[in-house]
Amino acid sequence: MEFKTSSDYRRQARMVMSGKYWYMFGVSLLAMITIGIGSGISELFASYGNGVNEPTMLSTLVSFACILFINFPISVGLLRFFIISTRTEADVSELIYPYKNKCTNVIIAMLKRDVFVMLWSLLFIIPGVIKSY
Repeated sequence: MEFKTSSDYRRQARMVMSGKYWYMFGVSLLAMITIGIGSGISELFASYGNGVNEPTMLSTLVSFACILFINFPISVGLLRFFIISTRTEADVSELIYPYKNKCTNVIIAMLKRDVFVMLWSLLFIIPGVIKSY
């Protein structure tokens, strides 16, 4: 078994991105704008609270729903886009792949991941960082 060095990975990344850099950048930007809109919606509801910047039950639920139904699926779709790009030509529609194919599985998996990282972080900061990596 041959082990790859970091220069091998960089060379492979350059080959994958050759001629597609701006396309990949645009897809990433689109995903980040979409996630930003979800975060903006949750912040809008948080600021709409009772006037003293204390979150209400509605703002907490809207924030949680935006994370579950916007941020998680788009993040997974972006990762899928990049993984497929290493093998073949990926389309921007990969961003919405989780919405087309059992979005609940993505939401449950990402929620479990975040809960485990949070629980590991309770031990101390270093184990939480290691576990998230």
